[in-house]
Amino acid sequence: MSTIIREIAPGLVTFSRPFRRFGAPIGGRSTAIRLSSGDVFLIASTQLDQATKETIESLGKVKYIIAIDAEHTIFVESYQNAYPEAKLIGVETLDKRKPHLRWDHLYTSNNPPPFSQLPPDISTQFFPSFINKDLAILHKPSRTLLVADLLWNLPAGEQNGLPTDYENWFHSLMSPGTRFQRAFLWLASIKDGKAMSRDAKVVDGWDFNRIIPCHGDVIETGGKEAWRSTYTGFLKGT
Repeated sequence: MSTIIREIAPGLVTFSRPFRRFGAPIGGRSTAIRLSSGDVFLIASTQLDQATKETIESLGKVKYIIAIDAEHTIFVESYQNAYPEAKLIGVETLDKRKPHLRWDHLYTSNNPPPFSQLPPDISTQFFPSFINKDLAILHKPSRTLLVADLLWNLPAGEQNGLPTDYENWFHSLMSPGTRFQRAFLWLASIKDGKAMSRDAKVVDGWDFNRIIPCHGDVIETGGKEAWRSTYTGFLKGT
């Protein structure tokens, strides 16, 4: 299956590919955003094939490459090699996991504020208490929330094609608001639930309707409701 390239909104393009983790078809997705400045903000999570590269470059000059959490880093090096002038932004531990890359900024537990050079179109919230050290990213003009492992929306039909019966069962566990996904988030942040609650509330205060996850189908509308149903315990401060 080749990369599925789709313009979700003007200047907002996704690159969806098959991906399995522990045998489960969870899918993978990169996203490129043409900023109001004309530059490109790129969440790099899937391979940089020729079609992906040509589409990204048709949007403008890549100025930011984002490793959105500590796990979605398989292909980051290829993006930095292709766009060496772009600023590479990631999260704590990546300077140790990927020391050969030229990191311009790493969000850390001791330095969680947004990167000072981010464009005005973008807001970020770092979740240091989450096991994968995820960033939530808001593209303000399109009211779109972009996440990696903070919210899944399986099945990953666009990314993996038609699922088997077993895969359908697994997918039913990891759609927004399910008990399984809420339990997964709780276990993934058990060391500091208060910090997770704090950060979830920041995102809940953002103005978004769409969610583009790395794993699963795009939530075209009703994204705020999907976030609240998934993070209900954290938003209540429990």
